[in-house]
Amino acid sequence: MTQTAINYARVLYELAIPGERIEETGELLDKEPLVLNALKSPVVHMEEKYRVIDRIFPTELHSFLKVVCSYGRVDELQEILREYRKYVHQRRQIVDAVIEYVTPPGEAQEEKICAFLKKKYHAKQVVLEKIRKPELIGGFVLHVKDEEYDWSLKGRLQQLEQKLTRR
Repeated sequence: MTQTAINYARVLYELAIPGERIEETGELLDKEPLVLNALKSPVVHMEEKYRVIDRIFPTELHSFLKVVCSYGRVDELQEILREYRKYVHQRRQIVDAVIEYVTPPGEAQEEKICAFLKKKYHAKQVVLEKIRKPELIGGFVLHVKDEEYDWSLKGRLQQLEQKLTRR
């Protein structure tokens, strides 16, 4: 993450463009890497880049994308969109978390995890991404911001091994 991407993301937020349009733009860039390459290319003239923007992207984003192009920041565009999402979640008090598991958590367990995260991070909402990881043997690992909560069997075995080898 660069400070430039963060600054552009905040400007994008201040433009009050509907979130669906920004997500649409992100999906388009992910699906069509050739479009991103054309916008990055120094060989393609700026007028042609502007025409591509006008034809392909949502109208609300035209001027923002043209500014990004004219300042040569297209290579940071996907990072800008990621930072935008983070900033929106921060402003709306939404915490993003990833849970890695062997067996999916039950509804009650998921509610407890969300309640824990809401309380700990003073959040109104939790967005929980679920990833199946059979190598954990059992239990789960929860990633939130820069923290990791390891309640997996694999993690517990590693902790036990570290204790035994220190003696």
